[in-house]
Amino acid sequence: MSLIRVAVCQLRSHPALYTGHISYPEEPFVPLPGSPSLSRLGTKGIAVDALHEYCLTEYTRWAATRLAAVLEHLGNFDPVPNIVIFPECGIPISSLPVVSDWSEKNGATVLAGTHTPQKTASARQIYSTIGIGSGHVDRIARKGSISVLPLICAGNTKIIRKKGLAPAEFSSVHGHRQERPTIKAYPIQTSIGELQLAPIICAEALQQPNLPRSFDIAAIVSYDRDPEQFESFITETVRNRHMVIYCNDGVFGGSNVFAPEDARMPNWFGDAMPQGLPPGDSLLIVDVDPTVATVEVGTALPERALHLVCVQSVLSAESQALMHAETMRSIRDIESSDARAAELRSLRGAAGLTLLQQHRIEHLHKQERQGVDTKLWWEVIGDDCICSEVISLDELEAQLAARCRDDLMDVLPSVSGRVDTAQDLVNFLSLCQSRAASTSSKDRPTISDSVTVFDRDTEARTICGFLDDRTRFLMEVTGL
Repeated sequence: MSLIRVAVCQLRSHPALYTGHISYPEEPFVPLPGSPSLSRLGTKGIAVDALHEYCLTEYTRWAATRLAAVLEHLGNFDPVPNIVIFPECGIPISSLPVVSDWSEKNGATVLAGTHTPQKTASARQIYSTIGIGSGHVDRIARKGSISVLPLICAGNTKIIRKKGLAPAEFSSVHGHRQERPTIKAYPIQTSIGELQLAPIICAEALQQPNLPRSFDIAAIVSYDRDPEQFESFITETVRNRHMVIYCNDGVFGGSNVFAPEDARMPNWFGDAMPQGLPPGDSLLIVDVDPTVATVEVGTALPERALHLVCVQSVLSAESQALMHAETMRSIRDIESSDARAAELRSLRGAAGLTLLQQHRIEHLHKQERQGVDTKLWWEVIGDDCICSEVISLDELEAQLAARCRDDLMDVLPSVSGRVDTAQDLVNFLSLCQSRAASTSSKDRPTISDSVTVFDRDTEARTICGFLDDRTRFLMEVTGL
């Protein structure tokens, strides 16, 4: 048996993506397509540069702290994972040195999400720190790439250009000519020797890519609300005797590791979560045997391609889920199986459990109720990755939204005569208000209080002009 260890880090993030006029890392929360955002307000002449800088600084500081906590947690495993994979757009440029240092220290290969290559002085300094020259970044930028994947092998970094763009990555000034992606395999060192790893970036897997002639493992990183659409590509690749690692953003879930599966062997993870990890911040760690390329029949001792090491939720400080994780640790130390079953039964319906915690508690309760030996199960699904110094992304977004709401409230009077701009601003402030409900400032007026700053005379003249214009045939009056 020749095993390597793979860690799939399914984390929620603000996409490290600059596309068109949308600056996702500089937003207080991830805007939906067509919805109000700081970037959209900036196109209408509202001064948002200071808020962009504030959101970027706070988010990147938070992301670096969470990333360091997750990597430290992975470093405590014995052995440390050989391959670690993060979602597409999941790691900003500023965090790459943290990943590079960890990779070098542990001799691991890390697929460090993707990001938009930047040519600012600070970005060039970071690239230089991880061994990427400014000339290489310039060449990638000249090819029109807005997304690259850092593949870091024992501290040595390669930058892989995304060739097949998704619709959200185009802008109104980019051409839409697409090339059929050609995927390249890269040699990586593992505990069993050199393997060939083929990194695939999201949409590339859906565009009939030209796969390398020889490779051992395909690794797909994505930020996609419909992970099921990768199923046909993954199924075909596994049938062609290649293992597939899939890592999606935690907002959507679906991350998994795929290999030839012997249906004669029970698979709790596959039965409980057939669509992969549920939405939420999670870790999936498996030991993989790349030499098992098909189901072995005609033998009394068939090898298994995948061995589950652990399934964990990634939890932030002061969350209900964190308290439940601590409760599970205390239940684990109870001597009686019946007593453990009783405690787990009372925990099953607790508020604030993550979806992944619910699946794990259900299985542990069933095993304890049946009175079977559960020692291995507690080791695999009885613990969580706790980031004790990190607030949740929801809490961070609430703080950023509160800051944007407070700063932009004073802008309302200056745009009262520009109806479309005022409406966008009010809509954005409304979103910020709902996000910041837990941290709302008592010293500032609410949005409903501030609507009165509109100039009603100007508003009335605008509506009358609209009605008198024979070329217009639709009127929408909102907020009155």
